[in-house]
Order: sequence, then structure tokens, then C-alpha cells
Amino acid sequence: MKAEILDIAAAAPAFRELAGRAYRPLAQHSHGWQRLLAEWGGWTWQAVVATDGDGVAALLPFCVRQAEPGRVAMSNPLPASYGGVLHRESVPPAEAYAVTLRALLEYGGEHRLDLITILTSPFRDDLALYEEFLRPDYRLSKFYQYLPGETDLARLPGRRLQGRRTDLARAREIGFSVRSEVSPEPELMTRWYRDILIPRFQEIAAAPPPPLLFPALVRNLAEEQACDFVSLWLDEDLVGGGFALNGWCRDIYARATLSRYMKLRAGVLLDHEMLKRGAARGAHAFNFQSSPSRQDATFKYKQLWGCLEGTTHYLVRVLTDVGKFTQAGREEVAKQFPHFFVLPFEMYD
Repeated sequence: MKAEILDIAAAAPAFRELAGRAYRPLAQHSHGWQRLLAEWGGWTWQAVVATDGDGVAALLPFCVRQAEPGRVAMSNPLPASYGGVLHRESVPPAEAYAVTLRALLEYGGEHRLDLITILTSPFRDDLALYEEFLRPDYRLSKFYQYLPGETDLARLPGRRLQGRRTDLARAREIGFSVRSEVSPEPELMTRWYRDILIPRFQEIAAAPPPPLLFPALVRNLAEEQACDFVSLWLDEDLVGGGFALNGWCRDIYARATLSRYMKLRAGVLLDHEMLKRGAARGAHAFNFQSSPSRQDATFKYKQLWGCLEGTTHYLVRVLTDVGKFTQAGREEVAKQFPHFFVLPFEMYD
């Protein structure tokens, strides 16, 4: 197996070739998502492309940003942008990880990178492979909540099965309706972001995803049917909505409802419809993503659906030293490297 570093134009055929042969590919691994990253600006997109006698064997996309403290590479920055090694299902994982990660480390040395970061992808048991071939200096684990794809939506395993049925019946009786579209109109996305998503993120004291992300997401992923926008309505009033990212699993992404409708079980209906549409697409799992903590209300809400837990990891390999980053301080590093995970917060203390 041989590896080379390619830009987005040269790597496009490799992503398309691997799309139907990859092991558990997510929407974040698609060529459309990588195109989104490449056009974002502020960094340089590249990918390790490994080939063998049967064609493309493995891919490892990464983005490099140069700022005042130094040079950092991250595989798939931006919110919920799971990254790491993607490989052909028939290729032994150890071989795929060894070749791509060694090529990335070699690139890092030749191009004077200070740090390399990867947020690993869910539904993979590959931490040992990263430990062996990336040899990270720092690791921060992060849980996510999910339902298996074979879950019976009529008998979800949560603790409130009968209560959920009552909630759904109540929401339908009130008159909530759900719409789904692959290419929502820009006006609808603007309305949803301004009137639904921003207020919800303010309530939970969290920074919302950047507004340009969602038009870019639709522009790049709609052609591959890798995303759809699901919205919740009461007559002609938009009361909730969010994106579903479609790959091996279905990610429930940036979903929110207006607080005043929560007691009317609007969110329960929205989530149920997202699951139902994903099941119709043949999703192998439903990823509800992470919550701030296990004490958080959103975590407990997902538990009521019977969600299980999985773990992803931020892995950081230091090629030089971390001193110039820690001396710059956490706030300055965050400003200089937007959407990048550079170091665990405790490093700055």
C-alpha cells in the first residue's frame, strides 16, 4: 500500500470511489463534507490517500492552519465534524491506520507542524490503533448517545414508553406537523437559525454553530442526499427543526424547538419523525451526539428514549512543544484557531 498527499480536486475521485466500499462511512466522511471544509477558508485542506492493487484503500483528510502560536493540523474541524481514518471494508484496519497515520506524521515533520489533532469517529473500536500508530500525547474522551438502527420505534427501550406514546398522541392532537426536505429554501434556514436555534443556544449558555455552516452544508451535501432538514410547524408557525446527516448512521444535528412548546411535546414529535425517516433510509444507528454532562437535562431527555452511550476521543500528537500555545493562553488560542481542538483546557491552567 502506498500513500500520497492530495488537495481537494485531486482527492475527489478517491472519495467517490471509496463511498460505496468504505467501512461505516458517515456524512462527515463524504466528498461533499470535505468540499465544505476545503471551501471554508482560514486553513489548507489536504488528505492522505492510500492505494493498493484494488484501488483506494484508505483516506485521512486534514486541515492545516497557521496562526501566531504555531501550525496545527486537525482532521475535520467544525462542529460535530468527526474525522480520522476512513478505509475500504475489505482492508485490514491495522494496515490502513498504519499507512495513513505514518504518512500524516511524516508530512507533519516535513512541514514543521507543531500539533496534530484528530476527533475520532463514532461506531468504531479503533482507539488502540490510534494509540499504536499516532501515539498521541494527550487524549480527551467524549461520550455520545445513540440508538441502534434495528430499534423498534413502536417499542423504544426507554423508561417512559407509555408516556412517550401519550406525548406523541398529544402533539399530533394539538396539530403539530413535520416537513422534511433535502434542499430547504435559504429564507427557511435563516428563519430557523435566527428564531429557533439562537434562542435555544442562549438558553443553555452555549455558542451556536456559525451561521454560514448550514447553507454550506446544504450546498455541498444535498446532491449526495447526505443531509435533510426536518422542521416542525404549528399551522404556519415554525416552532422547531434541525438537520439529519445521513451516512452509515443518522446524526441528529443542531436540532432545537422553542421552549414554550416543549410542554406540548413538540420536541418528542420532531425526534420521533427524525428517527422514522432515518429508519426508512436504512440507518444502522441514530446518533443523538453529545451533551454538556450526564447531569444535563438534554442528556436525561435522551436517556428517556433508551439511548446507549459510546465514546469518541480528541487525540493530540505533539511534534514540537506546547509551550508557545500554553503561554498564549486558552482564549487567544481559541481565537487564533476557530473550530480547531488544539489542547485540553487543563493544559492552560
